[in-house]
Amino acid sequence: LFRSLSASLLCAAFVSIMDNLENIFDSWDEDGSGEITGSELKEVLCNIGLSKEEVDGIFQDMDKDQSGAVDMDEFLAWLKQGGGNVLDCVDKVEKSGYGVIPCLGGPEGSSGHMELQKIQEIFNVPDPYNLGSGRDVRTREKYNKLIVTRAWQVVSADQACLYDSAKKVMRRAMKRLKQDKATAPREVKTKLDGPGHFFGLNAASNEKLMLHGTKPEIVATIIQNGLDEKFSGGLFGKGAYLAEDPSKIDQYCTPDPGPGSSEDVDALHQLIYPDGNHPGRVFYAFIVRVMLGKSVHTKDGEKCCHTGEPIWINEDKRVLCEVPGTNPPVHYDSLVGEMGEVIRRHREFVTFDGDKTQVEYLVAYRREWDDSVDMRGKTVALGAGDMRERGGDAGGSGGAEGPAGPAPEPVVPPNPWTQPSEPGGPPSQPDFCPKCEGKGFSHDLQTMPHDTPEDCKCFFCQDCYVCDGSGYDPGEGKRGQPNALSCFGAQAAQMDAMMNGMMQQATQQTMSAMKHHEQMMQQSAQMMEIGR
Repeated sequence: LFRSLSASLLCAAFVSIMDNLENIFDSWDEDGSGEITGSELKEVLCNIGLSKEEVDGIFQDMDKDQSGAVDMDEFLAWLKQGGGNVLDCVDKVEKSGYGVIPCLGGPEGSSGHMELQKIQEIFNVPDPYNLGSGRDVRTREKYNKLIVTRAWQVVSADQACLYDSAKKVMRRAMKRLKQDKATAPREVKTKLDGPGHFFGLNAASNEKLMLHGTKPEIVATIIQNGLDEKFSGGLFGKGAYLAEDPSKIDQYCTPDPGPGSSEDVDALHQLIYPDGNHPGRVFYAFIVRVMLGKSVHTKDGEKCCHTGEPIWINEDKRVLCEVPGTNPPVHYDSLVGEMGEVIRRHREFVTFDGDKTQVEYLVAYRREWDDSVDMRGKTVALGAGDMRERGGDAGGSGGAEGPAGPAPEPVVPPNPWTQPSEPGGPPSQPDFCPKCEGKGFSHDLQTMPHDTPEDCKCFFCQDCYVCDGSGYDPGEGKRGQPNALSCFGAQAAQMDAMMNGMMQQATQQTMSAMKHHEQMMQQSAQMMEIGR
């Protein structure tokens, strides 16, 4: 909600802050009475995806005198309270062209409280067993939760204007594609669709909320310039990579090294911690708006899942192919990397035009270990009323996790820059699995080579039967045992025996063929002698 307000304030080169605020107020005041009623507020906010209960909480927070209507003074007071003195922040942004507005929360039921609640919901991890694993992991440690400690709304005048312009172009292109059933775009369902409704996503452009993880040294650059597709690339081409799973983007995040570590980090601290109140050892990630438009789906990064045709116009992998049946030609807008071939755990989303992304929030979060979290994805019951679901399968699409509740208060460790998992650390953190050494999988088929990096599954790797794929030692008496029905180790032994048998049989057949060939050669020689 504050992002849409800030975009309205920042576009048109910040002509007049108060004039724009009055225009927003007047647009919500449909009957022109000079006050916003509860029904008028619902008419506006329910249309951008908020529930009636959420709007009632916002209205209660705005209507300080409980008169049943909100005047201009109450509107401004609510704006300052909910956005952490939004007007002062916008005034700073007006001078520099970019900046951040801290999300300070508020009393339960207020808009600020719901904003932080939705941000924490986005960072709830339905697949804790995937945290800290994978070949792209930058720092390895023991943890199974991501806890949001701070959040800032990112505001950039230039990026807001570019994004709004790109959205208008996208709407026209999508409207043209929808005229033909064969080329009509399909909505891409994501795991963040649930909390995404709170932020007023635009369905006409297939707008979605996504996540992007990075290191502290380049956070300030992204705040100022947004995501730039020219400086990133990977298996799915040279574009801006995004994800729907916090466990995916967490792989690329490194901890804040602390004050004085580098000029880039110090510049970031001045931007987001002007009062010097640093939360300690945290990681940074962005919540990003992206217009997916017409997406092409691929499993191997080369061919479309649906048509089997190549997805690139050339080997440079910067521009996607044309949508079949369009005349004049229209290119796909984005790429969805589906699981099944080259990726096993998380889908990836790639856009090849940075103007189709808008950085929405910067989030600082901690990595924590919670004994109550079952590493298979559910919370262990600690007592009456303590059981709660953590969400669906990590590989599913669409839907959303359940309510996350208010974000926990940040806890600053005594030494905020100390790396976790030191010798003599918290006893509640279990040791890594003795078989898979924390990877969660093992390669038991000795006749086939492991042809990927050590910490990445190959085709023949299977979930470790000792720890049930969690990567952590379940303790004596709880470790899985090999068995002929379910253990891949037993299947591997059977496969080894079968392969050895086949090799012996092939060797015998080869020897027999060679002996037969030798006999035939001898008979031919004898026949030639007789002929002479």
